[in-house]
This record gives sequence, structure tokens and C-alpha cells, in this order.
Amino acid sequence: MQSAEYSGLCYCDVVLQEYVKAVIQTQCTSEVHICQNIMYACIDAGLRLLSPFMPYVTEELYQRLPGCNVTPSIVVAPYPQPRDV
Repeated sequence: MQSAEYSGLCYCDVVLQEYVKAVIQTQCTSEVHICQNIMYACIDAGLRLLSPFMPYVTEELYQRLPGCNVTPSIVVAPYPQPRDV
């Protein structure tokens, strides 16, 4: 029997593999922009969640995120709240 975490990860994998890839390959710029914003928000929140456990790796990835980071370092970035995700 599969655990809930494993099932959730499999679902996320399917969404990334099928839906996001299909949307990014379309010519509809508004859908691509929305998809990119969602992916950016997920990556940003995920890095801030992992930061206490993997500070050096998450800091390096956080600094390489495109766009304007609100804080200069992930160390001083606020921990994500449920409303942020």
C-alpha cells in the first residue's frame, strides 16, 4: 500500500510532466505567464521551507531565482505561511 506522501508526490510529478509541459509548449502567452508565476511561487515557497534543513543549497538556488527577491538572503526571508502557498 502506498503512503499519502508518495501518492502526493506522484500526483505532483504527473502535473509537472503533463500539464505544465503542455501549457509551456503552447503559443498562448497568458497561460504560459500564469503557469510560470505558479511555478515560481512553488519553488520560492519550497526553498524557504527547506532553508532550515539545507541552508547552503537553498541559499544558492534562492539567489539564482529570476525576478526581484524581496529579501537579500533566504536566511532573513519570512517562513512561508499557508496563505502564501
